[in-house]
Amino acid sequence: MEVSNEVYQAPGDTQAGFIRITDNNDTVLSSVNIVFQVFEDQTTVSAETSTIYLDTVDKTIEEVNKKFEPLNANLADNKQKVSDLAETVNNYESIISKNYPSDKLQTMSLSMTYNENEPDRYSKVLKRYTDVAQSITLVNMVNISSDTASDVTSSSEGILQQAITDAKTLGYKIAMIKPHVGPNRNDGFAKFKYKPDNVDNFFAQYREMLLLQAKLAVNNSIPVLCIATELNQLISQTYMPQWQTIVQEIRDTYPTLKLNVAVAGAYDKTQQLIYSLTDYVGINWYPEYTYQLIKNVEDIPGDTELSQGLLNYHSNNSENPEGLPDLNTFTIAAQKYQKPIWITETGVMPHSDGLNQLITEHSQDGEMYEISAAALRVFFNNLVPNAEVVGISWWHGQEPFNLAPIDTSSAKTIAEQTWQTLERKYNANGQIN
Repeated sequence: MEVSNEVYQAPGDTQAGFIRITDNNDTVLSSVNIVFQVFEDQTTVSAETSTIYLDTVDKTIEEVNKKFEPLNANLADNKQKVSDLAETVNNYESIISKNYPSDKLQTMSLSMTYNENEPDRYSKVLKRYTDVAQSITLVNMVNISSDTASDVTSSSEGILQQAITDAKTLGYKIAMIKPHVGPNRNDGFAKFKYKPDNVDNFFAQYREMLLLQAKLAVNNSIPVLCIATELNQLISQTYMPQWQTIVQEIRDTYPTLKLNVAVAGAYDKTQQLIYSLTDYVGINWYPEYTYQLIKNVEDIPGDTELSQGLLNYHSNNSENPEGLPDLNTFTIAAQKYQKPIWITETGVMPHSDGLNQLITEHSQDGEMYEISAAALRVFFNNLVPNAEVVGISWWHGQEPFNLAPIDTSSAKTIAEQTWQTLERKYNANGQIN
């Protein structure tokens, strides 16, 4: 049955036809009238389809949709942000688990010094600790002709390569190569006071020295180069352009090499600017643990008392006018520059006053390696849990900060045994990951 479209244009009840009811022989048994109502709007009905166009409904739906559009957009945006955040967290967790394993260090190394003036001493130190330390920081002495000279003379590439080879042949991993400047290669020189008489000449020659050391590091799979050790007078804002030029050249030439710096104390904020160029907040730090003079082993305070001394220690007020504990100062610097902390030097002399001052006045009392062992325990057990600290280079394998007498015949000292215990506990393979 079809009804013309015109019928549907007049609102009201409309009788449009009827339905016949027949039997199997097509005999009409009955009929049913068909009546439908035409509403006042646009309505199209056919036998095949029916589509209703109600303007008010369409407009209402459109208005509602428009009101929900910003909300839907915000929901979609927030959903994407949540997804992005989840991905970022997962990435950070992956990085942390890989590079900062829980209660582990990226590197734990024992410092050993190659000095062209006394190569045999270096050989003896290497041999002494072969069964003790897995990883070393290779210090090498760089000569200047006087306390204020600007001439910088490194050992030759061949000599330094041999020093590296000697260490690796004995099974050591080298965590960092670390040049030290000193007149006549004297490491007792107060480097933090050094002011060369010709700064331009100094930086020109120092650049050549660092490029050589960078080359040796990369060629020998040494992951880190320390670009300066305690040159505090030369890392202020005044000299940042020179450092920026040198660092950029090293990074361009050796892009995989990580850079460190060993600042003496790092209390002066202007001397912290160098951290903007390096991969670590590197600090040489020699804290005091107690005010006591240790006359015998029984006098050594317990680890809890020594820990309090370490954690509360701050340098004199002229260097640290705010009076903050040193560790707080270091942590603030790490957070400011978004770099992890590497303690590039720390240690004690194994003498009765070793826990309360840097340079002993009681060397005549003989060596007491229990003092070194106590300092090792307390330092590592307190600093490793600090999430900012990823590296510790202990000073030193040789006298006067030694962990043992430099001969190969005596049994392992308590300090060497403590080093081994801590290495098993904390060290992440003695190497930067």
